[in-house]
Amino acid sequence: MIRKAIPAIVLMTAACGGGDRPAPAPAPPAPPAADGGAPAPPPAAPLSVVRGIAIFDPTVTFRPCNGPIVSLLDSTSNRLRPLIGLVGSTETQGVFVIGRGETSPRNELVLREVDHVVRPAPGEGCERPEQEYSVAVRGVDSTWQVIIAPGAIEYRDATGSESIRFPGATPSESGGSTTYTSTSEFGVSHTIRIVLTPGSCRETRSGAWSPFQAAVTVDGKTVPGCAWRGSQR
Repeated sequence: MIRKAIPAIVLMTAACGGGDRPAPAPAPPAPPAADGGAPAPPPAAPLSVVRGIAIFDPTVTFRPCNGPIVSLLDSTSNRLRPLIGLVGSTETQGVFVIGRGETSPRNELVLREVDHVVRPAPGEGCERPEQEYSVAVRGVDSTWQVIIAPGAIEYRDATGSESIRFPGATPSESGGSTTYTSTSEFGVSHTIRIVLTPGSCRETRSGAWSPFQAAVTVDGKTVPGCAWRGSQR
């Protein structure tokens, strides 16, 4: 009888012991960041080029050249508002702005940089064709302009009757100034040298403001201009 009872006792012991198995071990904690601090935040999205009319009265708004009116948050360290009077406009009329910014979660335009400001007028503002360029230069008398793009440099007068194309040039930096130099490769030989220096600049005819002063030399003749940055940076 004793021998026959042993298997039953063993089975009962095994069945009862199943409920005493230890619970699975918890997962190990996530390793800390390499520097011991919090994980690095994702990189900020690049700013976008904006073109449109900024108005400060009765409310602060921005009317893009290709979109509906939105609220404007001026985050340019108060650079934009003083430029309204400087270019001969009013807070009600507003100013045409080329700059860089981003859209907030509330669908507001957050303006971070101001590259070019002018009083709205025929031929000035959204009427200008939008172009892809690294730097735009316009004479202080508004009678000529230079467009610097990654693959080419073009000089032309205000009427478009004269245009000279040059190969693209790699800029050089010296003493705080940026210089582009190029020589035309086809037809009559021409040379161009463009020196850009940070500093407030105004055009005498249009009153437009730009953040760079320019000296443009074409075939040995130097003329002053004002310059601003474009989308190709």
